[in-house]
Amino acid sequence: MTSDEIRHAIKTIQQTRGRLKQFSKKHNLSYDYLFNVANGRLRQLGHDTALTIIAALKHEQQDEIVELEQRLASLKAATDVQQSAA
Repeated sequence: MTSDEIRHAIKTIQQTRGRLKQFSKKHNLSYDYLFNVANGRLRQLGHDTALTIIAALKHEQQDEIVELEQRLASLKAATDVQQSAA
């Protein structure tokens, strides 16, 4: 991932109120640092910091996939119940 791709991913997280703060706490990252990255105040990221952010973003994506799979399973279950009742 490039610095611009990381910045875009963080900016996307920042668009939902409180989500960047939650993300920073969950992954033990500095909120102020992430905020500055998202808003373009830091153009270059340190190598170690970038790797940490990338790992956190991947973990976040995996969590979202699990959550979506759980939602899909519950929707399928609800649909099956409705179909069997009909």
